[in-house]
Amino acid sequence: MPAKTVAALFVHKTAMDHPSLPESVARHDKLTPTELRVLRGIVDMGDAPEVADALGIAYITVKTHLGRVY
Repeated sequence: MPAKTVAALFVHKTAMDHPSLPESVARHDKLTPTELRVLRGIVDMGDAPEVADALGIAYITVKTHLGRVY
């Protein structure tokens, strides 16, 4: 008797809930919410004066938070 080939394919929709890199860093390094906002601003804009303007805080405040991040 010839062998029968049998196969099964199961398809299941799934979602992967991975936090973003800045959120992972924030959780790992225990950043405050403001430090995380500054970090995200630097990632998105890349320039501390622009981040200060966007967040409505002083440039020196951004520099202080970045010092804590690093």
